[in-house]
Amino acid sequence: MDYTLMSLLEHEKGFEVLVGEDEALERVIKNVEEINTETNLAAIKNFSLCVLEKGAENLLNDELVLEELLAKDVVGLIVYVKNLSESFKDKARVCRIPIISAAGVKNQDWFNFLRRNLETSAISLMEHNIKMQQIFQNILLEDGGFKTICNQLSRLIENPVLIMDRFKEDIIYLDRSLREEREKYYQMDQRKLVNITEVYNRYNYQINRVIYAVKDKEERELHIKIGKNKDTLAYLVIVEKKEIFREQDFITIIQAANALALKLNFNRFVQTLARKTCNELIKELLAGKTQDKEVMIKRGELAGWDLTIPYQLYIFRFKDYYQFHDQEEGEGVYFLFDYQEKVIRYMHRIMKSRFPYRYIIFDYEDDILLLVNIHSDNLEDERRAVVRIVKEELERKFKKIKFYIGAGRYYHNCLEIRKSYRECLKALTVLRYGNISDEILFFEDIGILQILWEVDHNNLVKFTNEMLKGLIEYDRESQTDLINTLGVYLASDCKIQKTAEKLHVHPNTISYRIKRINEILGCDLKDFETKLNLSIAYKIYKFISNEEKDRSAEKGC
Repeated sequence: MDYTLMSLLEHEKGFEVLVGEDEALERVIKNVEEINTETNLAAIKNFSLCVLEKGAENLLNDELVLEELLAKDVVGLIVYVKNLSESFKDKARVCRIPIISAAGVKNQDWFNFLRRNLETSAISLMEHNIKMQQIFQNILLEDGGFKTICNQLSRLIENPVLIMDRFKEDIIYLDRSLREEREKYYQMDQRKLVNITEVYNRYNYQINRVIYAVKDKEERELHIKIGKNKDTLAYLVIVEKKEIFREQDFITIIQAANALALKLNFNRFVQTLARKTCNELIKELLAGKTQDKEVMIKRGELAGWDLTIPYQLYIFRFKDYYQFHDQEEGEGVYFLFDYQEKVIRYMHRIMKSRFPYRYIIFDYEDDILLLVNIHSDNLEDERRAVVRIVKEELERKFKKIKFYIGAGRYYHNCLEIRKSYRECLKALTVLRYGNISDEILFFEDIGILQILWEVDHNNLVKFTNEMLKGLIEYDRESQTDLINTLGVYLASDCKIQKTAEKLHVHPNTISYRIKRINEILGCDLKDFETKLNLSIAYKIYKFISNEEKDRSAEKGC
């Protein structure tokens, strides 16, 4: 049983409470320590009952002693005098440290009695610890999951529980009694943090009480990290519907956390093996190394994929990730693979809740790939609707993260997924280097670039030089930007007014620039063939020049 100051007062006569409310007297005593003028107060164990030795009464004149005891969260202070200064008692009230006088106690064996009771209490706790260990161990041996472990814990401590992911942004498990309030837990950004305090720190576990404000109402939870310091697996959360918590309750929570840690580690091991299998399959699928469709279908079954059905492929690429990452500070800074994990988990939720289609999601290199089996009478419209909805939902959830998305064609044969993958990459390249305002691009929408990609790179450079070399050299020597004016002019249907509006200059200025471009290139921009050739050359020039800039920047890094 727990031993408290109240237990001591009830057992022995002669004690007098100098400072202390009943609630403070019910705190559980973990240790008892004697202190004197030579005692290092910083070395006192937390949750101790301190006994001031006779002859050390001069410490009662130093109010800083109470502040040091407060820092150790002591249960109380026993003294052998009755008279204390009012300022010392006031300070004790502020620090909420009960002070008990033992001056009138005739039986001086009370100190040994207290130690014996604490030892008895420790034995009782040890027995409880072993019992809880056996309960949760049996669940694991019977292959019980999160639900079984959490249900058992909830019954033992009479409070509902849930499990958060390691980022505290998503729910892995939610108690049945909390499901009517699921939106509150699945939309963490609606909860405002009010306060965090440590309530327990033993056996290498720290339990914090976290108070949130949700719609002007405060809610209290106990949070315990599952996993090692640098390898957090998840967080076990106890929603405080009832006031607990005794030492036994904390031990119960810790044993449940141990069981969950073993279960999460096992699941991660299985997932690692599954990911290794999937990665090998992905590489062969995207590289087209295996040409036997039936073999790929069988291997897909081992990975849990159905490759007998047609798929639309989308590639989600983080937009300006490294620039965004460098600007982030504090504990909320994650690596790219952390963001991939968070995004993939949320994408699963979107696909399950918003669409009736079968799908596959996986990460590959720095990208996230989404395959969707769209079966709709309006296939073309649905292909575009799905990706826009997913993108909007992701960016609503992760407000600081933006995506480029490339989409390939819709293929019926799993061996053609590699074609779609290459098409997605080409669409992403156009998004990155083209003058396109949208962040989603389907391969069939990139126009003539579909054909140009099949042409030898050296021939493209040669064609560009033949068409634009004179203008490029003029810009370099004269510090002008006529090449950009040409690009905007061609993209504006060769309309002077439209070009002027886009470049924010007077139409007369545009007329003069177009005249100079005609003179420099020795051409007539009113001629259809000339406009066609220059449009193609300009597109190629923009891609080549931007790729060269990127390569130079990478070398500089």
